[in-house]
Amino acid sequence: MVSRLTIKIYRNGTNKKLWLKRLRTPYVKPEHSELYDDHFFEDINGAIEQEKSYLDRLQRYLLKITDHCKGLIDKMFFRNRSIGQIQKEYGYSSRHNAQNQKHKCMEQIRKVKEQDGE
Repeated sequence: MVSRLTIKIYRNGTNKKLWLKRLRTPYVKPEHSELYDDHFFEDINGAIEQEKSYLDRLQRYLLKITDHCKGLIDKMFFRNRSIGQIQKEYGYSSRHNAQNQKHKCMEQIRKVKEQDGE
């Protein structure tokens, strides 16, 4: 199951990467560039709000699927387990069966998303 802590860690990591990406751009004095004007901060705040909105929606979707799929998705996408590791951990007879189960879990999320009207 994907915990709120896992999603917060993911969100904070993404926000950190956005800031670091922006900071890697060469610094130019503000009088010669509008690199750090109000639009810069509006863009960063907008990106953060979009990320929060996305993660909130994702968390709502994950709350509506089966516990089995929550665990599978958590391990594959948030804990970066390979399909081979998933096969062994869940006792699937083949990699194909593990892939098929992943597909079924993704379909559950798509159905929840459609039901929510998104």
